[in-house]
Amino acid sequence: MSAWLAVGLPALAMAQAPPAALPPYASACGNALPAPAAQPPDGSAPVVTSFELCFGRQGGTPILPSDTYVYYIRILPFVSKPSEGAWIPYTEAVQQTMRDDFKRLWDQGFLDDLSIEVNDYRFPNGVLGKVVSYHLEERERIKTVRYDGTKQIDRTKIEEQLRDRGIAIGVDSFLDAAKIRRVETVLREMMREKGFNPTVDHKVEAIEGGSKTVNLTFLIDEGPKVKIRNVIIDGNAAFSDDKLQGQLKENKGTGILSMITGTGAVNETKFEEDAERISDYYQNRGYPNVRVGQPELRVIENSTNGKTQWVEMHIPITEGSKYKFGDLDFDGNKRFRTEFLRSLYQVQPGELYSRKKLVE
Repeated sequence: MSAWLAVGLPALAMAQAPPAALPPYASACGNALPAPAAQPPDGSAPVVTSFELCFGRQGGTPILPSDTYVYYIRILPFVSKPSEGAWIPYTEAVQQTMRDDFKRLWDQGFLDDLSIEVNDYRFPNGVLGKVVSYHLEERERIKTVRYDGTKQIDRTKIEEQLRDRGIAIGVDSFLDAAKIRRVETVLREMMREKGFNPTVDHKVEAIEGGSKTVNLTFLIDEGPKVKIRNVIIDGNAAFSDDKLQGQLKENKGTGILSMITGTGAVNETKFEEDAERISDYYQNRGYPNVRVGQPELRVIENSTNGKTQWVEMHIPITEGSKYKFGDLDFDGNKRFRTEFLRSLYQVQPGELYSRKKLVE
């Protein structure tokens, strides 16, 4: 993707002797521009004589209606009207309008390349005219979208996830590299939720005979099914591994049993929920500042057929200090006495801190 803006390029070569009739404008992109209907008064300053939209880099034909581009272009009122005798000087204000047009068009996101070119046209009386050409190349547009390589997630679920995340990618949308990366991330997350360690890529295939249209295919390699053999708690002193492992719901090791039953699959999208359960266990037993870190998965074995990968999950914990409830007091209460408000809380000085009791 590229963009450039050029104004004031060298003059086009013109015949030195004035012709009997005005010559046609020279088009920078091969358009058939008609000859001017008249010429400006002798001695006039340079004038804007003609404007054209060029789609030469894509065969001369736009995908979007030309009116779409005209909507964002403000140079048109600065183009002279020879048949009406209205001649618009080529000034710094005109050049600034072109720069603004450039930015406005580029910011819309539907162009892959953009440049503005200005060439000189010499009228028979010697007045200099300016031919303004906007060169545009549109982004490729998607004809079809496919998801190949897995039956674990169906298209309906994928499209639902994309809608929920505000990622619109489908037929007739512009090819967008950033959006494609986001879709790949969603696909990886969906596969990991199923317990796989996937590789996701994509390919873009141009449609033969189709102007700037492509087929987009996401390629999903499921990879091995990742299963937890053991869960190791690192940093715990107040509670045993067994107690903390018992708080896990989504990601827990089942040892040799999981090899037989097929259970124990990793669900990375649920790590946070499991960490919250361990955190709740601590905070309801005197440890308000406990921190449960991101689990680390360590591969310990791969099945001979490559379809299963056994891991050991290490969960780091920083317990913090142990606390008990002290005095309970209130500030700012004017309608009710402190003794009444204190009676609503089922906590007593000397009891172990419990977030659950405070919330209740």
